[in-house]
Amino acid sequence: MSFCPSPPDALIGNIIQQQRDRWERKRSRVARELVLSEQRYCQQLELVTTYFVEILKAKGTLRQDIRESIFSSIKAIHSVNQSLLVHLENGYFARGLEEFCTQLHHYNIFVDNIYNAQKVLWMQLKQNKAFRRFKKLQEGRPEFNNRKLEDLLQLPIERIDQSLLVHLENGYFARGLEEFCTQLHHYNIFVDNIYNAQKVLWMQLKQNKAFRRFKKLQEGRPEFNNRKLEDLLQLPIERIDQSLLVHLENGYFARGLEEFCTQLHHYNIFVDNIYNAQKVLWMQLKQNKAFRRFKKLQEGRPEFNNRKLEDLLQLPIERIDQWYIREGWLKVVPSKGSGVKPRMFFLFSDILLQAKRCSYLHPTDSEKFAGQQAYPLEECVVKKIFGDTTGEGGLLSRS
Repeated sequence: MSFCPSPPDALIGNIIQQQRDRWERKRSRVARELVLSEQRYCQQLELVTTYFVEILKAKGTLRQDIRESIFSSIKAIHSVNQSLLVHLENGYFARGLEEFCTQLHHYNIFVDNIYNAQKVLWMQLKQNKAFRRFKKLQEGRPEFNNRKLEDLLQLPIERIDQSLLVHLENGYFARGLEEFCTQLHHYNIFVDNIYNAQKVLWMQLKQNKAFRRFKKLQEGRPEFNNRKLEDLLQLPIERIDQSLLVHLENGYFARGLEEFCTQLHHYNIFVDNIYNAQKVLWMQLKQNKAFRRFKKLQEGRPEFNNRKLEDLLQLPIERIDQWYIREGWLKVVPSKGSGVKPRMFFLFSDILLQAKRCSYLHPTDSEKFAGQQAYPLEECVVKKIFGDTTGEGGLLSRS
């Protein structure tokens, strides 16, 4: 006979209440951290709006169109986040975040204008002596804590860039990736413009001595870790190119190939343009001595492994020659011993892949496949031995 100091219902009630208390303490900690973070952010935005936007407007140091080009919608962003902070401090989290989401277009305006803002700011610092003095005087205030205007103007950008990271760090993978996918059009714009960006960058480095000095100075910062601007501009492209690889490495063959197929129009554009690309490349190599030198220099890098640009431009064309046909389960008969084992096969136009399903008990890999064998179709022959190979009971031989 067991002894229970209190009735079972009361014991269960105490356990539930303890769990609720733990949840409430955790919610309070998160709420307090959210409020403190928003307070710091609003204080930093207030430095820009008070000591730059408002005073510049009163003094008339910069024309209105120049002020709007540099500061864009940062005053509206500060107002929106101040309103959010009031809701958070009063405990109205849901209402505050709902209202904040309806005002996110101010962030979109700021992000779309940031490149032009940096350009106009740099030009004004170069040409306007009064503005240079004013900026230095304001940044010397103790409230700025040795921070520059350029750093403070990056705060809304950093705030947006952290949105996906916050979801992933908190374990909300699905929600974070869903919201991230709605913003993928920014990647499309970047990819469509990359060739023109490289061309304009190369022209500016050739013609603009001040920009060459500025680029060299920025790349010398320790944060760059000896990386060049050209390498950093390739990061979004590499990020997109890795999407299929990530799916295949994790065993999600079907999902990865489906998403890859939705992007095949980029291959179509490339194929339609390949003849013109080869013609223009040949003309430039014939006429443009600087481009010949540049091409020879790049192809001499160890990463190229003695490959030429002409060969690398053919890679997407060769890739199109390989296509996915079908997938399905087959039972594999071992050459020695007894018993058959089910295996998943993926058939492409030039290769046959054999894989086995990971353990159903695995906490994360239960829906994945582990690759076992790859059979190039040029090196093997598949023959029907007997039976109906389209259903049950047929036997195939691979040699």
